[in-house]
Amino acid sequence: MEELLKKILSKLDNMEQRFEQRFNEVDKRFDEVDKRFDRIETELEDVKRVVRMSAQDTLENQIEFSEKSDLLDQRICLLEERQNYTDKRVSRLEKEKRANEQ
Repeated sequence: MEELLKKILSKLDNMEQRFEQRFNEVDKRFDEVDKRFDRIETELEDVKRVVRMSAQDTLENQIEFSEKSDLLDQRICLLEERQNYTDKRVSRLEKEKRANEQ
């Protein structure tokens, strides 16, 4: 009977050791998963920061393009006014020339 109890106790000890070993393995894996999540969160924050900076750069580029476009529109308007003035002068000179020829 005593021998049987020793065997049972030995088996229970072995089971307890395996359980502790498994528990430690699971605990270690959870620690690794936590570290991975920390790295992922850090990388995600870096990505968010880069996206914000990129969006800000894009917005600044759009504003700069819009300002340049407005300046070009103003220059085109000035050129059109100048062309109209030149056309009127040419017409007036042509009329004067025809009047002088008669």
